[in-house]
Amino acid sequence: MKDEHAQFSGSIPAAYDRYLGPMLFQPYAEDLAARLQVAKNGSVLELDCGTVILTRALRTRLPSTMKLTATDLNEPMFRHAAAKFREDEAVQWLHADACSLPFGDRMFDAVVCQFGIMFVPDKALSAREAHRVLKPGGLFLFNVWDAMEHNELGQLTHQTIASYFDQDPPAFYEVPFGYHDQDEIKRVLKEAGFQEIKTEVVAKVGAASRAEDAATGLVQGNPVAAAIASATPSLLPVITQSVAQAITDRLAAGPTLQALSIEPSVVQIGIGIVTVTLTVTLTEPAPAGGLQVQLTASGNIGLAGALTVPSGATTGQNSREIDTNAVPSRQPKPSPRPWVKHRKPRALK
Repeated sequence: MKDEHAQFSGSIPAAYDRYLGPMLFQPYAEDLAARLQVAKNGSVLELDCGTVILTRALRTRLPSTMKLTATDLNEPMFRHAAAKFREDEAVQWLHADACSLPFGDRMFDAVVCQFGIMFVPDKALSAREAHRVLKPGGLFLFNVWDAMEHNELGQLTHQTIASYFDQDPPAFYEVPFGYHDQDEIKRVLKEAGFQEIKTEVVAKVGAASRAEDAATGLVQGNPVAAAIASATPSLLPVITQSVAQAITDRLAAGPTLQALSIEPSVVQIGIGIVTVTLTVTLTEPAPAGGLQVQLTASGNIGLAGALTVPSGATTGQNSREIDTNAVPSRQPKPSPRPWVKHRKPRALK
């Protein structure tokens, strides 16, 4: 792996934290933090802490007396985000290489890492280092992205960027989505000395208020921005806009919906007049700004239309009055259930 694929510096940390953090990383940070149980006097080491999204979740969720050490090889990343913590929230920040940890043996109850292992050049060595610094019975907890084919935002961005280059397109996105083979991961961990190895594929719901925000993070919030700028600086805003348009055109409501149910209901309110109500129920609260859902259906009483689920809510409704006397008297064909196109971002844990 080229070093340039792991260089998060300059304006990248701010864009990464602002745009990619809420959309991609916060849901998985909450998931990892919820899986970790540490005693009040325990100690946790975080590798590749980035803009400390997982660090923030750990410090909030775990006992305040628990010792938390956050490390990263890219110091600008965690220095940018240190303001997320109050002075009385104890976190030790350290510039460190996951392949050469500056700690003695058997010092930590847990070692955790969110979406960082993919960027480590020697994964076997980093696994041995994690095993070395763990106390007996300790836990090594981390996540990596599943294959690009299961992460449509990454795939769409990678393909859009490549379309602007006749040769040697930036290959950054092949790195974060390139370490997902469960058998290989288990082999590396077993050879490092770990036992009781468990993996799980986890789908989480992420949200972005605008396609432009998502595109800014996907193009300018990681080292692919530097690769584009070094080739043709003027292409950076052009590609960002192109990715935003591609997201709008291809994903519609985007990866913000994991599952939902739609049930049309009809209430009689007068002779020949009915109110048709469409209800959308989400499994996760709608993002800031609300979520507009496009519905399609067929039949005598047209149910097609749009409705908005308010910010923070899980349901939305749209009602209209229809004069059934104006509806043809022939027996209508059964109407299909309204549908909403949705995508699932996935991570391999």
